[in-house]
Amino acid sequence: MQKRFWQYIVVCAAIAVFAAAVWALTWQLRDLRWDELGRQLEAIPLLRILAAVAATFAAYLVLAAYDHTAFRYIGRRMPFGRVAFVSSISYAFSHNLGFGALTGGAVRFRFYTDWDVPPGDVARVVLYAGIVYYLCALSVGGLLTLPNAAALADALELDTGFIRAVAAVWVLSGALYVLWCLCGKPVVRVGEREVTPPKIRHGLIQFCVGILEWVFTSAVLYLVLPPDFGMPYWHFVAVYVLAYMAGYISHVPGGLGVFETVLLVLIPETVPTHVVAAGIITYRVIYFLMPLALALALFGAYEAARGRFSRKG
Repeated sequence: MQKRFWQYIVVCAAIAVFAAAVWALTWQLRDLRWDELGRQLEAIPLLRILAAVAATFAAYLVLAAYDHTAFRYIGRRMPFGRVAFVSSISYAFSHNLGFGALTGGAVRFRFYTDWDVPPGDVARVVLYAGIVYYLCALSVGGLLTLPNAAALADALELDTGFIRAVAAVWVLSGALYVLWCLCGKPVVRVGEREVTPPKIRHGLIQFCVGILEWVFTSAVLYLVLPPDFGMPYWHFVAVYVLAYMAGYISHVPGGLGVFETVLLVLIPETVPTHVVAAGIITYRVIYFLMPLALALALFGAYEAARGRFSRKG
């Protein structure tokens, strides 16, 4: 009963955040002219759109490494092709539907238990991959925020020292994880289960994966913005990570409204609103809707094939 109560609280909080984000986004877009937006969408070069599609493919492929190292961590072998297949579908669902641990975890349970992986091991893979994903995101976000703290503080109207302190805590969380892997202790007890630190090579691989993932995902949006829109790429990556994490933590499906609002606040006011809006719309189609459509097709094809083989059996 108590668990269900907290689930309702989380859902209500997500709805409240979404409503606030919509209001803030409406305010940010108050001067948007639809004719200018349409012209900007048409002006995005096809070559840059294709490059953004390639970056999306690379980002989803890199995400599979989280699950792959998680299987190595629990001592099970799983072919990388299968892991990439499942993780691509699960991340496409969780990115669009929100509540990543629930939606993405359900997809992993559906496939991996079908391949004779015990439910307990699937739960460990989901938990481990999820924790490492957040740690890598915070660490990379902190590393990118530190050199851009002054600009971000001006945009958010906060003290520069506060921004640097938050970024330092994020970096420290990742550093402690790497130190835990390096030392090989302490062993953490969770209920009756002991959680041992991963091998250091796995920890370092995960952080390399985290860096690559943010490089590729931020490139999807950066590529569909004008080359001269006025923000260096490495400054833009820091802004992107902050906006994306705000949307992800909100549990609003796809971070819709939250991501856009944070991005519009952090990008310099000299950049026209219709330019940013056109880039975000294109990014949403390429990074969210296209993978979701493909994931639905793959999931449906798998279920159809599974049902056909079951009837034959």
